[in-house]
Amino acid sequence: MRGVGSATLVPERSAPTNTAADPSPSGLLASAPRREIVELLEHLPYAPTTDEPHTRERGLTAAHLAERLGRHVTTIRFHLDQLVAGGLVAYHDERSGVGRPSRYYGVTKSTRGGVDRLDAYRVTAKLLLEMVETGGSADAVAAGWVNREVDSLLPDGVGHGRATSPGQWLAKVGPVVDLLQSWGFEPAITSTDAGHTADMNLGTCPIRDLTTERPSVVCALHRGIIRETLRCLGEEDPDVQLHVTRDGINCRVTMTTSTTFPAYERPRA
Repeated sequence: MRGVGSATLVPERSAPTNTAADPSPSGLLASAPRREIVELLEHLPYAPTTDEPHTRERGLTAAHLAERLGRHVTTIRFHLDQLVAGGLVAYHDERSGVGRPSRYYGVTKSTRGGVDRLDAYRVTAKLLLEMVETGGSADAVAAGWVNREVDSLLPDGVGHGRATSPGQWLAKVGPVVDLLQSWGFEPAITSTDAGHTADMNLGTCPIRDLTTERPSVVCALHRGIIRETLRCLGEEDPDVQLHVTRDGINCRVTMTTSTTFPAYERPRA
Protein backbone atom coordinates (compact mmCIF):
# COMPACT_ATOMS: atom_id res chain seq x y z
CA MET A 1 0.00 0.00 0.00
CA ARG A 2 1.55 3.24 -1.11
CA GLY A 3 0.56 6.86 -0.56
CA VAL A 4 2.70 9.85 -1.45
CA GLY A 5 2.33 12.94 0.65
CA SER A 6 4.08 15.75 2.45
CA ALA A 7 5.36 15.38 5.96
CA THR A 8 4.56 17.94 8.65
CA LEU A 9 7.67 19.78 9.76
CA VAL A 10 7.83 18.79 13.44
CA PRO A 11 11.37 18.30 14.77
CA GLU A 12 11.56 15.40 17.21
CA ARG A 13 13.18 15.48 20.62
CA SER A 14 16.97 15.87 20.39
CA ALA A 15 16.69 16.85 16.73
CA PRO A 16 18.37 20.08 15.60
CA THR A 17 16.20 23.05 16.55
CA ASN A 18 17.19 25.34 13.67
CA THR A 19 15.19 25.47 10.46
CA ALA A 20 16.51 26.21 6.99
CA ALA A 21 17.01 29.94 6.57
CA ASP A 22 16.48 29.59 2.83
CA PRO A 23 13.73 27.11 1.87
CA SER A 24 14.75 27.11 -1.80
CA PRO A 25 16.41 23.96 -3.21
CA SER A 26 19.82 25.64 -3.22
CA GLY A 27 19.28 26.87 0.35
CA LEU A 28 18.23 23.44 1.58
CA LEU A 29 21.21 21.80 -0.07
CA ALA A 30 23.62 24.25 1.54
CA SER A 31 23.42 21.88 4.53
CA ALA A 32 25.94 19.03 4.31
CA PRO A 33 23.61 16.41 5.89
CA ARG A 34 20.80 17.27 3.48
CA ARG A 35 23.19 17.12 0.52
CA GLU A 36 24.37 13.70 1.67
CA ILE A 37 20.79 12.43 1.92
CA VAL A 38 19.83 13.68 -1.55
CA GLU A 39 23.03 12.36 -3.14
CA LEU A 40 22.57 8.92 -1.57
CA LEU A 41 18.93 8.68 -2.70
CA GLU A 42 19.74 10.05 -6.16
CA HIS A 43 22.47 7.46 -6.74
CA LEU A 44 20.34 4.42 -5.95
CA PRO A 45 20.17 2.13 -9.01
CA TYR A 46 17.16 1.91 -11.31
CA ALA A 47 17.06 -1.87 -10.84
CA PRO A 48 18.17 -3.89 -7.78
CA THR A 49 21.67 -5.36 -7.81
CA THR A 50 23.51 -7.84 -5.61
CA ASP A 51 25.23 -4.98 -3.78
CA GLU A 52 22.22 -2.64 -3.65
CA PRO A 53 18.73 -4.17 -3.38
CA HIS A 54 17.06 -0.78 -2.92
CA THR A 55 16.09 1.19 -6.02
CA ARG A 56 15.36 4.84 -6.80
CA GLU A 57 11.70 3.91 -7.13
CA ARG A 58 11.53 2.36 -3.67
CA GLY A 59 13.98 4.60 -1.81
CA LEU A 60 15.32 4.16 1.72
CA THR A 61 13.91 4.49 5.23
CA ALA A 62 15.24 6.98 7.76
CA ALA A 63 16.90 4.08 9.56
CA HIS A 64 18.64 2.97 6.35
CA LEU A 65 19.89 6.52 5.76
CA ALA A 66 21.07 6.91 9.36
CA GLU A 67 23.06 3.68 9.19
CA ARG A 68 24.68 4.51 5.84
CA LEU A 69 25.49 8.12 6.69
CA GLY A 70 26.62 7.46 10.27
CA ARG A 71 24.14 9.92 11.79
CA HIS A 72 21.45 9.59 14.45
CA VAL A 73 18.08 8.57 13.02
CA THR A 74 16.35 11.52 14.75
CA THR A 75 18.69 13.93 12.99
CA ILE A 76 18.03 12.21 9.67
CA ARG A 77 14.26 12.48 10.17
CA PHE A 78 14.58 16.19 10.91
CA HIS A 79 16.47 16.81 7.67
CA LEU A 80 14.06 14.58 5.73
CA ASP A 81 11.17 16.75 6.95
CA GLN A 82 13.00 19.80 5.62
CA LEU A 83 13.61 18.14 2.25
CA VAL A 84 10.01 16.92 1.95
CA ALA A 85 8.67 20.39 2.79
CA GLY A 86 10.98 21.85 0.12
CA GLY A 87 9.82 19.38 -2.53
CA LEU A 88 13.21 17.71 -3.00
CA VAL A 89 12.19 14.42 -1.41
CA ALA A 90 8.89 12.52 -1.32
CA TYR A 91 7.83 9.49 0.69
CA HIS A 92 5.53 6.51 0.49
CA ASP A 93 4.47 4.03 3.14
CA GLU A 94 4.79 0.27 2.74
CA ARG A 95 2.86 -2.09 4.97
CA SER A 96 3.97 -5.66 5.52
CA GLY A 97 1.99 -7.55 8.11
CA VAL A 98 0.78 -5.98 11.32
CA GLY A 99 2.14 -2.86 12.93
CA ARG A 100 3.05 0.52 11.56
CA PRO A 101 3.99 0.76 7.88
CA SER A 102 7.58 1.53 6.93
CA ARG A 103 8.17 4.95 5.38
CA TYR A 104 10.49 5.05 2.37
CA TYR A 105 12.01 8.27 1.02
CA GLY A 106 13.19 9.02 -2.50
CA VAL A 107 14.16 12.04 -4.56
CA THR A 108 11.34 13.57 -6.55
CA LYS A 109 11.25 13.59 -10.34
CA SER A 110 11.97 17.33 -10.39
CA THR A 111 15.06 16.81 -8.21
CA ARG A 112 16.31 13.98 -10.44
CA GLY A 113 15.61 16.08 -13.50
CA GLY A 114 17.76 18.93 -12.19
CA VAL A 115 20.67 16.64 -11.37
CA ASP A 116 20.34 14.63 -14.59
CA ARG A 117 20.10 17.77 -16.71
CA LEU A 118 23.27 19.10 -15.10
CA ASP A 119 25.11 15.84 -15.77
CA ALA A 120 23.99 15.78 -19.40
CA TYR A 121 25.12 19.38 -19.89
CA ARG A 122 28.44 18.74 -18.16
CA VAL A 123 29.38 15.74 -20.29
CA THR A 124 28.16 17.30 -23.54
CA ALA A 125 29.97 20.58 -22.88
CA LYS A 126 33.18 18.73 -22.00
CA LEU A 127 33.06 16.76 -25.26
CA LEU A 128 32.22 19.83 -27.34
CA LEU A 129 35.25 21.61 -25.84
CA GLU A 130 37.41 18.57 -26.59
CA MET A 131 36.27 18.67 -30.22
CA VAL A 132 37.28 22.33 -30.47
CA GLU A 133 40.64 21.82 -28.76
CA THR A 134 41.67 18.67 -30.65
CA GLY A 135 39.84 19.07 -33.94
CA GLY A 136 38.50 15.55 -33.45
CA SER A 137 35.28 14.30 -35.00
CA ALA A 138 32.16 13.68 -32.92
CA ASP A 139 32.60 9.92 -33.35
CA ALA A 140 36.24 9.98 -32.23
CA VAL A 141 35.62 12.21 -29.21
CA ALA A 142 32.57 10.17 -28.17
CA ALA A 143 34.51 6.91 -28.51
CA GLY A 144 37.33 8.30 -26.39
CA TRP A 145 34.94 9.31 -23.62
CA VAL A 146 33.22 5.90 -23.58
CA ASN A 147 36.55 4.08 -23.37
CA ARG A 148 37.70 6.32 -20.50
CA GLU A 149 34.45 5.75 -18.62
CA VAL A 150 33.94 2.11 -19.63
CA ASP A 151 34.22 0.67 -16.10
CA SER A 152 31.30 2.78 -14.86
CA LEU A 153 29.22 2.42 -18.02
CA LEU A 154 29.26 -1.36 -18.41
CA PRO A 155 27.67 -3.46 -15.65
CA ASP A 156 28.94 -6.87 -14.60
CA GLY A 157 27.18 -9.86 -16.10
CA VAL A 158 26.68 -8.53 -19.62
CA GLY A 159 28.54 -10.55 -22.24
CA HIS A 160 31.37 -8.93 -24.15
CA GLY A 161 31.07 -11.14 -27.21
CA ARG A 162 28.64 -10.85 -30.09
CA ALA A 163 25.02 -11.50 -29.20
CA THR A 164 23.73 -14.83 -30.49
CA SER A 165 20.05 -14.30 -29.72
CA PRO A 166 17.53 -11.44 -29.59
CA GLY A 167 17.61 -11.57 -25.78
CA GLN A 168 21.39 -11.21 -25.64
CA TRP A 169 21.20 -8.29 -28.07
CA LEU A 170 18.62 -6.49 -25.93
CA ALA A 171 20.79 -7.12 -22.85
CA LYS A 172 23.55 -5.15 -24.56
CA VAL A 173 21.12 -2.30 -25.20
CA GLY A 174 20.42 -2.19 -21.44
CA PRO A 175 23.54 -0.15 -20.47
CA VAL A 176 22.61 2.40 -23.17
CA VAL A 177 19.15 2.72 -21.61
CA ASP A 178 20.69 3.15 -18.14
CA LEU A 179 23.05 5.88 -19.34
CA LEU A 180 20.30 7.85 -21.11
CA GLN A 181 18.01 7.51 -18.12
CA SER A 182 20.77 8.82 -15.84
CA TRP A 183 20.94 11.89 -18.08
CA GLY A 184 17.22 12.60 -17.80
CA PHE A 185 15.90 10.96 -20.98
CA GLU A 186 12.90 8.64 -20.63
CA PRO A 187 13.74 5.90 -23.14
CA ALA A 188 11.11 3.36 -24.18
CA ILE A 189 12.30 0.30 -26.10
CA THR A 190 10.57 -1.87 -28.67
CA SER A 191 12.16 -4.76 -30.56
CA THR A 192 11.63 -4.90 -34.33
CA ASP A 193 13.15 -6.57 -37.38
CA ALA A 194 12.82 -10.10 -35.91
CA GLY A 195 14.77 -9.03 -32.83
CA HIS A 196 17.72 -7.51 -34.71
CA THR A 197 16.74 -3.88 -34.09
CA ALA A 198 16.04 -2.05 -30.84
CA ASP A 199 13.87 1.00 -31.52
CA MET A 200 14.15 3.51 -28.68
CA ASN A 201 11.91 6.55 -28.16
CA LEU A 202 13.89 9.05 -26.07
CA GLY A 203 11.01 11.11 -24.67
CA THR A 204 11.88 14.73 -23.90
CA CYS A 205 15.54 15.70 -24.32
CA PRO A 206 16.86 17.12 -21.01
CA ILE A 207 19.13 19.55 -22.92
CA ARG A 208 16.92 20.28 -25.90
CA ASP A 209 17.67 24.03 -25.72
CA LEU A 210 21.31 23.16 -26.47
CA THR A 211 20.41 20.43 -28.95
CA THR A 212 18.15 22.65 -31.03
CA GLU A 213 21.00 25.16 -31.38
CA ARG A 214 23.55 22.60 -32.68
CA PRO A 215 21.66 19.36 -33.44
CA SER A 216 24.17 18.08 -35.98
CA VAL A 217 27.01 18.22 -33.43
CA VAL A 218 25.30 17.41 -30.13
CA CYS A 219 23.23 14.55 -31.56
CA ALA A 220 26.30 13.19 -33.36
CA LEU A 221 28.10 13.01 -30.01
CA HIS A 222 25.23 11.13 -28.42
CA ARG A 223 24.97 8.76 -31.37
CA GLY A 224 28.71 8.12 -31.14
CA ILE A 225 28.46 7.37 -27.41
CA ILE A 226 25.69 4.83 -28.04
CA ARG A 227 27.60 3.15 -30.88
CA GLU A 228 30.87 2.90 -28.91
CA THR A 229 29.09 1.53 -25.84
CA LEU A 230 27.67 -1.28 -27.97
CA ARG A 231 31.11 -1.90 -29.50
CA CYS A 232 32.64 -2.20 -26.03
CA LEU A 233 30.04 -4.88 -25.36
CA GLY A 234 31.24 -6.95 -28.31
CA GLU A 235 29.08 -5.69 -31.19
CA GLU A 236 31.65 -5.13 -33.94
CA ASP A 237 29.66 -2.95 -36.34
CA PRO A 238 26.28 -1.91 -34.91
CA ASP A 239 24.17 0.38 -37.08
CA VAL A 240 23.03 3.30 -34.91
CA GLN A 241 20.74 5.94 -36.35
CA LEU A 242 19.40 8.97 -34.48
CA HIS A 243 16.15 10.42 -35.83
CA VAL A 244 15.85 13.98 -34.51
CA THR A 245 12.60 15.94 -34.24
CA ARG A 246 12.47 19.71 -34.64
CA ASP A 247 11.30 20.33 -31.06
CA GLY A 248 13.61 17.78 -29.41
CA ILE A 249 10.67 15.73 -28.13
CA ASN A 250 10.29 12.02 -28.87
CA CYS A 251 13.48 11.72 -30.91
CA ARG A 252 14.28 8.10 -31.75
CA VAL A 253 17.36 5.91 -31.86
CA THR A 254 17.43 2.70 -33.87
CA MET A 255 20.18 0.22 -33.01
CA THR A 256 20.63 -2.77 -35.31
CA THR A 257 23.09 -5.60 -34.76
CA SER A 258 25.15 -6.80 -37.73
CA THR A 259 24.95 -10.37 -36.39
CA THR A 260 22.34 -12.87 -37.53
CA PHE A 261 20.65 -15.23 -35.09
CA PRO A 262 20.40 -18.51 -37.05
CA ALA A 263 18.65 -20.47 -34.31
CA TYR A 264 16.04 -17.73 -33.92
CA GLU A 265 15.84 -16.55 -37.52
CA ARG A 266 12.46 -15.57 -38.88
CA PRO A 267 11.58 -13.53 -41.95
CA ARG A 268 12.83 -10.00 -41.31
CA ALA A 269 10.89 -6.85 -42.14
